[in-house]
Amino acid sequence: MQLAKTLPNARIHEFLPPYPGEKYPEIADLGKLYSGMEQEGVRVAGAQSALASAGGSATAEAEKIGLVVSGRQERPAGDNEIGERQREESMEAGRGGLLGFLNHGRNGAWDESGRGGLSSFIDLVISGQALHLAGNHEILLTSLIADAYSPSLEPIEGLGSNNWAVSGKRSATGKPLLANDPHLGLSAPAVWYFAHISTPEFEAIGATLPGVPAIVLGRNGHFAWGFTNTGPDVQDLFLERLDPAGEYLSPDGPRPFERYDEVIRVKGADDVRLQVRVSRHGPVISDVSRSLQVAAPRGHVVALQWTALREDDRTMQAAVKLASAENWAGFLNALRDYHAPQQNVVYADAEGNIAFVAAGRVPVRKPANDLKGLAPAPGWLAKYDWDGFIPFTELPLSYNPADGQLATANHRITPPGYRHFITAEWQPPYRAQRIEELLGALPVHSVGSFARIQGDVVSLPVREVLPVMLETRPASEEARHALRLLAGWDASMAGDRPEPLILWAWWRELTRAVYADELGEAFRRNWLARAPFLIAVLTDQHGEGGWCDDVRTAAPERCDALLTATLEAALADLRARYGGDMTAWRWGRAHEARLEHRPFGRVPSLARWFDITVPTPGDAYTVNVGRNNMDDEKHPYASRHAASLRAIYDLAEPDRSLYIHSGGQSGNPLSRHYRSFTEAWARGDYAPMVTDRGKIEAAGVKRLELRPQ
Repeated sequence: MQLAKTLPNARIHEFLPPYPGEKYPEIADLGKLYSGMEQEGVRVAGAQSALASAGGSATAEAEKIGLVVSGRQERPAGDNEIGERQREESMEAGRGGLLGFLNHGRNGAWDESGRGGLSSFIDLVISGQALHLAGNHEILLTSLIADAYSPSLEPIEGLGSNNWAVSGKRSATGKPLLANDPHLGLSAPAVWYFAHISTPEFEAIGATLPGVPAIVLGRNGHFAWGFTNTGPDVQDLFLERLDPAGEYLSPDGPRPFERYDEVIRVKGADDVRLQVRVSRHGPVISDVSRSLQVAAPRGHVVALQWTALREDDRTMQAAVKLASAENWAGFLNALRDYHAPQQNVVYADAEGNIAFVAAGRVPVRKPANDLKGLAPAPGWLAKYDWDGFIPFTELPLSYNPADGQLATANHRITPPGYRHFITAEWQPPYRAQRIEELLGALPVHSVGSFARIQGDVVSLPVREVLPVMLETRPASEEARHALRLLAGWDASMAGDRPEPLILWAWWRELTRAVYADELGEAFRRNWLARAPFLIAVLTDQHGEGGWCDDVRTAAPERCDALLTATLEAALADLRARYGGDMTAWRWGRAHEARLEHRPFGRVPSLARWFDITVPTPGDAYTVNVGRNNMDDEKHPYASRHAASLRAIYDLAEPDRSLYIHSGGQSGNPLSRHYRSFTEAWARGDYAPMVTDRGKIEAAGVKRLELRPQ
């Protein structure tokens, strides 16, 4: 992940382009900043060495916590006692909670983005080559932390979810409709559990998470709601400078770290005890990350500040209060307690109102902050400290818009001139554009039209770049046949067609050929579809066509020759995997959703009992999303990250609402409810979201009564 060792800044900016219409934020000269810190760190290390020769007690403390060994931070004692498998399993288990669900992997885990990404960011800035890794900084922060525990996280393209609503004037029923489909890494059992909560005070139905005593996404008797991740910049790294006594520097002078012990109980082995250090910004994560230990300047450690780590977080209280609210005012009041991570909350009620608010805490950075949260900051300088949070009343909000529709899909949701900085790393707007295109295609909508939008598999970036790819000069009759198939195709990633498979195999080989030579050892960690970048290269938007040249050869290569060669390579790979009859290839079979069990999915003799697989359509950029891992040589096209649930809410007749998730209601693989939703989910079908007690009793299969004694 050492991009800066092979790429100049200009090429890194091409490789990681900003959001359409935006520019790279201007930040400080990181080379000067970090080189100065490195020199100061040498002096700190020298002071510690002097104390060592004098037998100073501070040296013993420094050695105890593993601060400096030969001028570099090393892994703290005891860290290696946790085996890699235990690390991996502990990370998987840690993804299940409320934050794991909500964060989309950016601040927790609607995730599976490129592992090790922030380590490359730090490699870049420490090496003195300043840049801004648009689209990757915060998304990959979590992946770096996870990398310290799990060496096999998969690089899945992008992150995201969808939600939208129309008002009564755009609905066939005269009342609002709302749709939501949060995207998560697929797993078995599924992350969601559907529940209907009935109390004397309120009724609510929808999706819950194990251990969360509330409906997270759903409806009550008055309104419905859905979430997508805003993707805010709410995590900052701070480089804390150490002094010879083992304390760290603050604007007011040296401070001691807070310390507390964590005990990890390991079955069949001794407990593992870890000491956690906390600075005024947050936990010292370089104590558990080899990548950060190596990357940080000498005499410094890396601390994480994150809105979700605050002791006054009331997100759980907000989750409990949402379902019992009765109107928009009550709903909005509940969201004042919703702190982390920020979500695009779309709302619709039986009174005919639709609304949106980007609820959650977002830090305000001081005008003097010349890093803007985009690079690790000196922790002892007050200008880099957060200056509170964006006031709740100033968060993006829309209530009953004039056009009668709202939609969010992790794209930029701030209006022109919005005065607060939320992020420079919005997701590409392909899904949002397609949703808006489909909403605008009909004057009024229904539950059926919303279901068709949720099932839509037209890929906008494929539609954009396909004409360029069709200009390829074929080198074989097989390639000529493939181009004829693609020429008659509408960029729909349908599961029963060969064209999506041909296109994605070609895309996979193109990405390999375009940037593997420049990235070298960093390639596989960064191997993603990267649609905005690849389109810019193939259309040579601003000179990006130069990426088609193989820097390892003397002769210059052009994109047209690369297209010819990579099509041949893709067809050869498909032939080896699926046979020689191109017309028999099917995207759905190659792109099967793989809901893998943790941990039994990794045991071959058990995987067939615990894992769930099903053919699916879509790609990384369709509304009906299905993201694959190009670096997975065994299953490079399998869907690993998709709509974990889909819901459509009809506010005219709430019991006509629908929902489905990817697995089943049971976690027991021997139960018929372990995978009872999967086939319907893959087809785009739904289950009824009914709260009428008579209907429930009439259709009930079993009844379980728990009677306290």
